[in-house]
Amino acid sequence: MVRPDGLDALAGELTRAGEGLRIMGRLLLSALDLLDWDVSRRAEIEAQGKAVLRQADLLSARAGEMSGRLSRAARLFDGADALGAAGLASAVRDNPVE
Repeated sequence: MVRPDGLDALAGELTRAGEGLRIMGRLLLSALDLLDWDVSRRAEIEAQGKAVLRQADLLSARAGEMSGRLSRAARLFDGADALGAAGLASAVRDNPVE
């Protein structure tokens, strides 16, 4: 059985995870800026840090997309439940048991 509230909860978790990835990526770059580097290695390490940040941003965006899909699915299930309940009520009303 699908529980729309469970889908919504999972969507929220994905959104928070995506935000966490973005924050960690930016913290990494900030930490790299604070370190005392051997100049010959600085550019290489900064490039790697920026690559990590790009990956974190991509993963965060993907988590956001998945979150949106789960939320839309939850709304669809809510709608289907409402239609089913309305149809059942109509069937009972139109066909009373005697």
